[in-house]
Amino acid sequence: MATESELLAAIAASPDDATRRVYADWLLERGDMRGELIMLDYLERTTPGGIAKPDQVGQLLRLAAEHGFPHLPDPDAELLAFEQLGRGNEHWRLRRNNREYELRRNANVLTLAVDGARIENGTVGIRGRWTDAQTNAILTIVLRVIQNNVDFQMLLFPSAEQIATLPAHRLGPLPKYYSAEVIEDFGGDWLLQARDHARWYEIYERMMAGFSRTSSFKAVKDPIE
Repeated sequence: MATESELLAAIAASPDDATRRVYADWLLERGDMRGELIMLDYLERTTPGGIAKPDQVGQLLRLAAEHGFPHLPDPDAELLAFEQLGRGNEHWRLRRNNREYELRRNANVLTLAVDGARIENGTVGIRGRWTDAQTNAILTIVLRVIQNNVDFQMLLFPSAEQIATLPAHRLGPLPKYYSAEVIEDFGGDWLLQARDHARWYEIYERMMAGFSRTSSFKAVKDPIE
């Protein structure tokens, strides 16, 4: 019997729907709802005009709000390892190799701590709210510092102008958006990843255009500040 790591490695080697559906079956056999999410996502992508059954559309949106759309293999897996703490883009946590890293931002100063002990500071020449591209570029740099045991204090981060010249960045963990309430007992505090926001609402709005509006559907599109 294949392990999850082996199935994900097979998807990375052959990223097609056949290998993804094998992984979905493996998840479903273990009661993991991500398997249903992969299958519904497959139906949504391969059905002309998208899924038509209201219960399937609602379930797809619910599971995607909870887990994010399937990205297999996931090009953003490393960046998404950063956990945003609080509602601003100024405090992150990363658990790696049995250690806990915290990155805090105060104005243009970043502080990196390991296992609760502050070890280093670094200065970023960008003031004010960071854009998605700026955030992802800086988190990528910090991740490489951690991976390669580089002296954080000696880093020279790119300026806003330099970041603007870099290739387009994929939308990673920030910002996060509230999802629409697709079921009445919407109990989870689920926030859409930026990369999933546009597709989620495209499906949601298609559903709303085709079905009667009820109290179960309440859209909240504003990103968290």
